[in-house]
Amino acid sequence: MQETQRRFAGNCELVNSLLNTLERKSRSTCAPQAHIQCTALQDNSSIMIEDDATEDDESIIGGNDVSTLVRKVPSEPSLRRAVRMIDIVMDRNIKISINTFSSLIQRCSRERDLIAGKRVHEQLLENNYKANVLLANMLIDMYGKCGSVEDAQRVFDGMSRHNIYSWSTLISAYASKGMVLEAVQVFKDMQKAGSQPDKMVYVVLLQACGTEKNLKQGKWLHHQICRNGLASDLVVGNALIDMYAKCGHLELALDVFHRLPEYNAESWDALIGGYVSEGLEEHAFGLYYKMREQSIEPNEGIFVSILEACAMIMDIYRGRQFHSHIVNSDYESSLPVSNSLLYMYMKNGHLASALIVFNKMYEHDINTWNSLIDGHMHQALHEDALFLYQQLQETGTTSPDEETIKSVIMACTSMRALGTGRNLHNEVMKYGYDLNVNIGNALIDLYSSCGCTYDAKVVFSFLPDCNPTIWNEMIRGYAQDGLAKKALSDV
Repeated sequence: MQETQRRFAGNCELVNSLLNTLERKSRSTCAPQAHIQCTALQDNSSIMIEDDATEDDESIIGGNDVSTLVRKVPSEPSLRRAVRMIDIVMDRNIKISINTFSSLIQRCSRERDLIAGKRVHEQLLENNYKANVLLANMLIDMYGKCGSVEDAQRVFDGMSRHNIYSWSTLISAYASKGMVLEAVQVFKDMQKAGSQPDKMVYVVLLQACGTEKNLKQGKWLHHQICRNGLASDLVVGNALIDMYAKCGHLELALDVFHRLPEYNAESWDALIGGYVSEGLEEHAFGLYYKMREQSIEPNEGIFVSILEACAMIMDIYRGRQFHSHIVNSDYESSLPVSNSLLYMYMKNGHLASALIVFNKMYEHDINTWNSLIDGHMHQALHEDALFLYQQLQETGTTSPDEETIKSVIMACTSMRALGTGRNLHNEVMKYGYDLNVNIGNALIDLYSSCGCTYDAKVVFSFLPDCNPTIWNEMIRGYAQDGLAKKALSDV
């Protein structure tokens, strides 16, 4: 009876959490998106003020006169507080300088704060700086870096004239969002307007084509590059190699490589990375040794790729060789390289070496912890994996991601650690992964394996998209509980 009450209480807590999730899901699905997108800047600024209104105006002024307040804006640690300081000054009919606005827009870009950026944009308009090309270009850049290409386009369209930076910044905004066709269209419009793109515009576009694996547009850009006499430029050539390699066309990447009048580490980096991505590890090793014969020192990206190759084919001998090269090249302090070393040792089952690398690292990110936890999981050291997860939380510097949480739930499943699994489920809610299909699948597997069919069904019912794997887990859970017939009616 007590066990039933305990389980009922646990289920009530779980159901209440999931009901809150469903309410959030419903709000996000039914929210008037079109209205939000068309909301005026004034509405966005009021949202910012509501979010950050922990102080009244007098507290912000702090006994300073207006001139002193303006001077303090650039050095104010809180961006949103700095924006509110500008509001206070403007309320007193004081005009703000271009330099102050320039500094604020750059901060919005760095901090990727779209709401603050929109408020600064509105302040600019109120100060009649609409016709300033420099500030308009900075706004396009800010909106692009904050992920709002629509706003970037609107600023661009509102400009009476454009310079090469206006065009290239808008192209970068679209390219960074993976919107290759739109970026190329802006590029074409730029040419029609009589502006000649510089080589960095081509580099940005080629990077987008490679990331999105858009070979067609990449080839078209290659043709434009040849027409404009940039094919022999090292920076552009490296971008072409990288684009073709990421699109899986190594023969074209190699052709560009051989046509270059000179090479640097970035040239080899693009080529070696491409061969590793295509699973041609031995070819990648050959290129690495050939590069060293030409007295070119490897860069960070080359070491990351070559260690990934060692991990994929579980070549610990070469991995240790490359580790020595890394130490001699002073890249051991690089976070991406150290993470790759850690991953390589874990994939090869050398936990002791991996832990030595871990303890030598100056900093750890979520990739570091994921490699360590995943490596212990593969060695069936599930309890150690959970201990590492606890250590990660105690650091307080890094939050777990989807991969981390999925791994530790799987550890609980292997150990049949239902209590720990329930605690993790609460953390799933905390970190906002409650509607994640992969984590939902892991939770269903946990509850099914522990004989908690009801809990599994609750998780199942709240997932937005159930793939065949999740259906199979649910049916397996019912079957394990001797409820095969019930599965046909409930699932």
